[in-house]
Amino acid sequence: MNKTKNKVIFYSTCDTSSEVQFHLWFEKLVDFHSHDFFEFAVCTDGEYMHYKNEEVPVKIEKKQVVFLMPNDGHAMEALNDNAAHVNISITKRLFFEISSVFIVENYPDFFKTNTITLEDGEFSDFLKRLGELMQIKNENTTLRENMLRSIVLDLFFRFVKKERAENKIPDWLVNFVSTVCSADFYQYRLSELYKYSNYSQPVLSKEFKKYYGQPFVQFFTKKKMEYACNLLERSNLSVLEISNRLGFSSVSHFNALFKKFYGITPTEHRNAERDVERE
Repeated sequence: MNKTKNKVIFYSTCDTSSEVQFHLWFEKLVDFHSHDFFEFAVCTDGEYMHYKNEEVPVKIEKKQVVFLMPNDGHAMEALNDNAAHVNISITKRLFFEISSVFIVENYPDFFKTNTITLEDGEFSDFLKRLGELMQIKNENTTLRENMLRSIVLDLFFRFVKKERAENKIPDWLVNFVSTVCSADFYQYRLSELYKYSNYSQPVLSKEFKKYYGQPFVQFFTKKKMEYACNLLERSNLSVLEISNRLGFSSVSHFNALFKKFYGITPTEHRNAERDVERE
């Protein structure tokens, strides 16, 4: 594939009927394209030349997994007849929900490591689960999606594990984030949180930005907004009660900040979620 041909031929959008889907590919060439969802591409056999954005093409081999961001342009060109790969697509909403489990934030490239190699046992387990997935009847959509979510969680963990091994976050910082980014601390002022790190505010701020790629206040506020979404969707607490739980001095401040994050007010978000449930 010539570099000059590396232009997006088609753009695909996520199928809203399911938040995670998979596709098997055996074609010799997957044309240069992009999409509005996250994706893991797993090479199950043979070798491919992978073209991504304006980067130098790289060879992808059996057992390797490529991570792709929304709007990444890429193509796969088989280098041998037995080449095959699996694409697993994940909606943005689900992907960020999974990222919160691992307390991973949206780095500029999300994962600085965008290719990993599965160990033999990990690869065998992946193929086994993929085979089980393909045996599920079409009408059993819930079971299929739950199994796919489990596979995505496992792949996500593999990327997080490699990234943290290469750029290890200090244990004290991991413990600090795990402690304060929880519902019990969302009422606290930022100045009250720093003591849980046993480091001064300047040191914490510097180290946090180094490893998480953003200021702590931005990270902490996002976690509060995600928790607010959860309460709006899953509880009957009023917007005022949720605002108080999150430590806001006024409900108007909460409303303004929520709209800045999501483009709609808390009440509009709740109503939209309930409309979806009724459909």
